[in-house]
Amino acid sequence: MSEVFDEIGRALLILGAPGSGKTISMLELTRDLIDRAAEDHRQPVPVVFNLSTWTDHGTLLEWMVEELKARYFVPAQKGRAWLQSNRLILLLDGLDEVRAESRAACVEAINGFVQDVGVPGVAVCSRLDDYLALPVRLTLRGAVRLQPLTTSQVRQYVSRAGPELDGLRIALQSDSQLQTLAETPLMLSVMSLAYGGLSAVAPPTGISSPDERRKHLFATYVDRMFARHGSRAVPYRRERVVHWLTWLAGQLQRHGESMFLVERLQPDWLATRSERWVYTTGSRLVGGAALGLVLGLILALTLSLIEGAVGGLRGQARDFGNRLTVGLVFGLINGLVIGLIDAWRFERPSQMKRMAKRRTIGQAVADISWYVLPLVVVGWQLVSRLGQLNDAATGLVFGVLVALLFGLFFDLHNTGRGFGGDIRTVEALGWSWREARRSCGRGLVAGLSLGLLLGLLGALQEKHSVVELVFVLLVGLIGCVLGCLVGGIFGGLRSTIVPAKAAPNQGIRLSIGNALVAGLVIGLAMGTITCGVSSIFLGPAHGLAAGIVAGLFFGLLAGLRDGGLDVIQHYTLRLLLVARGYAPLRYPRFLNYGTRLIFLQKAGGGYLFVHRLLLDHFVDQK
Repeated sequence: MSEVFDEIGRALLILGAPGSGKTISMLELTRDLIDRAAEDHRQPVPVVFNLSTWTDHGTLLEWMVEELKARYFVPAQKGRAWLQSNRLILLLDGLDEVRAESRAACVEAINGFVQDVGVPGVAVCSRLDDYLALPVRLTLRGAVRLQPLTTSQVRQYVSRAGPELDGLRIALQSDSQLQTLAETPLMLSVMSLAYGGLSAVAPPTGISSPDERRKHLFATYVDRMFARHGSRAVPYRRERVVHWLTWLAGQLQRHGESMFLVERLQPDWLATRSERWVYTTGSRLVGGAALGLVLGLILALTLSLIEGAVGGLRGQARDFGNRLTVGLVFGLINGLVIGLIDAWRFERPSQMKRMAKRRTIGQAVADISWYVLPLVVVGWQLVSRLGQLNDAATGLVFGVLVALLFGLFFDLHNTGRGFGGDIRTVEALGWSWREARRSCGRGLVAGLSLGLLLGLLGALQEKHSVVELVFVLLVGLIGCVLGCLVGGIFGGLRSTIVPAKAAPNQGIRLSIGNALVAGLVIGLAMGTITCGVSSIFLGPAHGLAAGIVAGLFFGLLAGLRDGGLDVIQHYTLRLLLVARGYAPLRYPRFLNYGTRLIFLQKAGGGYLFVHRLLLDHFVDQK
């Protein structure tokens, strides 16, 4: 293939029937081009791109930059420079795997990129029938079509296997449909696995077309793969395995994906609207409960430090538990409200259009209002009833504070999210001074607002106007300092994705570790800073108490923000998939079992069906 590639001007289209070896031919070409680049550093480097992930929402250049970043560890800036300076040979596999409505646009994007930017080489693979059905053509220098295997080639392959394929050899001599299927390398390989070791292969009855015979062959292949492992080695019932693989194949086909990673599961894989609503409300309920427990813990510790040893150990323990309960109830109810709001927002068509765009100030205020306004009413009533407050103003201020906390936190967490991208793993942590500086200003304004609100709340309990004014200003000043620090630290801490996964669900495990690291680092930093600042204004004793409370609060908040909530959402989705029968509880264990059955193949931390035809076979089982 490398000789043909050179002769035809390094702009080649590879066509063939399903299973004819198009991808294998491209990979052989890749191997030869890699050898050339290794011997001569002036040669361009070949890069294989799988077109199944391409969509017509952006340019081909931007898509390739993202693919280089996600699959080959190449930073976006460097990848763009390499592509624009003609340093890479583009090997584009699976044009037929692009969604049908987007294939013509994909062809035009390839033509436009080759014409505008120029490339030192390009090759594209596609199924012949799917390519001929397109209204446009690739403007490449030439094309090759992979021919079917000849009868002598098939006979030679079978004879080399010896007695193991005697049954297949005899069947091929008399079964014309089997002879037709054996013309493609993939189907011949499947036959070898399905009929290997059999002394005779009886032709199926009632089958009159090649498509029906292909389905029967894959069904036989599935039967033999289960049988070869025996009953003792099967950890799952066969019916469940087929059902789970059928669901997985259908989802991969629907989303235009070839590789499955457990950590990339998203709620849009759920079948019905009610399932998506259950996921959204359930995940926010658990996240809200976690945040509410944080608030309850802070409330309990703060009041315990202020009250000292009053009431005895038993009384303090009872009060501590009551305050934790109040925080938990707050979190559960607020989480439920937020879950319902999110589920409704994610269903709106406008949300999907805005997912990848930066929000304007007006949109940000509107988004926050969707959370804050309902939560103000809920928080006001909860504070008044749980706290048994007769003072409506105090209850309203408390309600506003709780609403702002939950609303701002979940709004920042959910920015640009929807059912197709609600779970974002935090696989690595980095730092950006630019984002830190930008966030300092926003934190300053937010800290001043919250500080003045807290000061006003405290002033409502005082009797002298001068004390009220001093107290409000003092708390507002502290809020400014802390808001600036919080904005800078939280804004500067950036999460990134590890492109290549070495183990199943590695992204979620990394997210758990980074949530703990972020919580510990930010908790210690904010606790120390708050202790120092508060000690200047409030004295050492109160400063220490404020430092402990701030450390716990911001540490746990950072842990939830930098991976914790996404982990909660991931496992909420996993449990829902298990409850609905779509997936097993221990997904990696099942996927590894699928590789032993030779239905799937493992690639790092991801899994692929051994061929698209097998994926199509499982999809047909629905």
